[in-house]
Amino acid sequence: MDEWRPIETAPKDGTHIWAYIPRKTIPQQNGKRLKHNCAHQREIWWCDGPVGGPKHTPPQHAIVLAEKHAGYWTASRSGFRPIEGAPTHWQPLPPPPHTESAG
Repeated sequence: MDEWRPIETAPKDGTHIWAYIPRKTIPQQNGKRLKHNCAHQREIWWCDGPVGGPKHTPPQHAIVLAEKHAGYWTASRSGFRPIEGAPTHWQPLPPPPHTESAG
């Protein structure tokens, strides 16, 4: 893979990227408990659509963040769900492996 780049330079056109998301403490919806997620890497992409949907009501902090930035990073195939934590760096996804077709 390429070198890590600042997340501010990532494409926001729906292109899937490989992102680094550092460990962060996230308040739960009830505002009383704290959730600690681990630093991790994952495939994400930018979504300009609304937050939430028929089967998902995101935490209030996710809605506020999405509205503030007119979009959000997601990894949800059904959309409408921001990732937890804030990515700080990204890389383009590697190309798929070349395979010979049988036949």
